[in-house]
Formats: sequence, structure tokens, C-alpha cells
Amino acid sequence: MLKVSWFDHVAGEVDDALAALPECAMCPHDLYRALVQTPRPARVRIALVADGDGPVAVIGLAQSGALAWEPITNWLFPGEGFPARPGRAVDALAALGVEAPVAWWRMGAPPPRGPMIHDLEVTPAHRLDDLAGREEFWRSTDYLRHIKNIRNRTRGLELRIGVPEIAEQVAAGWFGKWIGADSADPQVRARVLIADALEPLGRHITVGLFDDGKLAAGSTNFIHNGELVAGILYMPDEYRRLGAGVRLIDVMFQIAEERGLSAFDLGGAAEYKRKWAPPVGERVSFVVAPPGVRFARKLAAKAKALLRGGARASAPAS
Repeated sequence: MLKVSWFDHVAGEVDDALAALPECAMCPHDLYRALVQTPRPARVRIALVADGDGPVAVIGLAQSGALAWEPITNWLFPGEGFPARPGRAVDALAALGVEAPVAWWRMGAPPPRGPMIHDLEVTPAHRLDDLAGREEFWRSTDYLRHIKNIRNRTRGLELRIGVPEIAEQVAAGWFGKWIGADSADPQVRARVLIADALEPLGRHITVGLFDDGKLAAGSTNFIHNGELVAGILYMPDEYRRLGAGVRLIDVMFQIAEERGLSAFDLGGAAEYKRKWAPPVGERVSFVVAPPGVRFARKLAAKAKALLRGGARASAPAS
């Protein structure tokens, strides 16, 4: 039987548990500590899950509802999202007694099934294995001519590889465009921490194209299981017409081949990626929750809806 203890800080028993658990491939323990302790608007707690043989998992979670807590590393990097004994991560989440959304990204195994698993969503991921033959694939998607035109138009841009110092600008630009966040947002701070920690270990590549010292396009990328894996890409609007983003993706394929990597995984959820690579893999998300918690959450949602409906019905006409 699993026992769950809750903490507000990474210290004492939590540190001892981390020392006993294997590190995530893409998140050494020091990085995980820093990510858990990054200030954020939501309440953060650390769950220590253990059995008779010792620690099973340490999970940092941010509260997203009365009974809903999300692992803080969801979608931050590929592979295991928190330190756990091999094969026990989902068991540990199920023991928490909360509703926990899970990012199942490049886990190397199919997502789990069972009464604790809800809202399973599968998105095709685009990956090209034949890096040397990439132009043949781009010809088949009628994209090669466009890529070659962009190469000519962006000839004056300077390429810099291994520049984690631009991670904040890339992340703040990307999140600013899509969700209105700024450089103080915890999601932005997390990506800066990841770039600073993983770049020296050879597990992360930050790449930028510069126009007389100004960033024209930048991206964060991972090296995971011998493959290049796309993170996020940002391009200021003034360089969109020039095609700096297209050129940067083109460059990433070249870098992957030059470094002897076996593939470039661009991920999913964007229509343009089908022009670059075929749908080979999957990105999966699901929710882990005990049936009782799930039922309670649905009842609470219905009650709120009824209260809102009642308030509108009783409001005086203007």
C-alpha cells in the first residue's frame, strides 16, 4: 500500500527521498528542485509517495482546482516528468487522491489504461527519421521550393548554436504571443532554468538567427534518446515575412544530421508540421483520478452551473 506525505518545501524527507530515487533523463534532481521552488501564483505542494521499501516518487504539483493538482513539469521536457521508481509514476499519481492531468510525451510505452485513467487524448506527432533524405520528403509535400527560396532570402542572417542566454527572450516571446505571459511568468522562468541546466550536459540546444545582433528567430530543443526534439520557437513579427522561422527549422534538421542524431521530432498540434515530417509518433495526455474524486468534481461543477443559472433567473430585468 502506498503512503502519501505532503510538504511545502524541498528539504529534509523530500531531499532524502530524491537521493534514493533515479533522476529523470531530462531533469536532474538539482533542476527538479529549482523547478518545484520557482514562485508561481498557484499553490505548490510536494507529494512524497512511499511504500514499505522506501520512496516511490516525489511529485511537485500546482493547484488548479479544489481537488485538481497538476504536475509542475507537464510538457516542459520529454520523458519522465518527476523522480519515481521505474514503472511506478502513474501508481504514485493515483495514490494522491486528487485529479492530476498528465503529459505522456515520448515515454517509450503506450499510455496506461484502467479505472483511474480518464480523458485520454492522442495527437499525432511529426518526426522525420531519414535526415539525409529530408529534401526528398519536402519535395513530396511540395515544400522544398519554398524552403530554398527562404534560404536565399535569409542569407544575411547569422546563425548561432548553443546560446542558452536567449532562452528567456524565446520563451517570453512565445508565451507572450500565445497566452499573453511575460518574462516573469513561471513557465518562462522554467524554460530558462532548463536551458541553463541541460545545455552544458548536451541534452538541450538553443539556436538563434540574428540580424546585426538582433534576434530574428530562436528556438529551444532537446536531445532525447538520440533524437532532436523541438521545444518552442519564437520569431518577432517583423521577421515573419522574411521567413526566419522557416529557415530556423531548416537549420535544425541540418544540425540534427551533423550531430549524428537519428531523427528530428517536431511534435504535434500544428498543421504546418506535416510539410516538414510525416506523422510517425504520438503525444498523449490523460487525467489520473480516483472515481470518487472524479464524481465529486462533476457534482461540484453541476452545483456551480445551477447556482449561476439561478442567479441569472432571479436577476431583475433592466
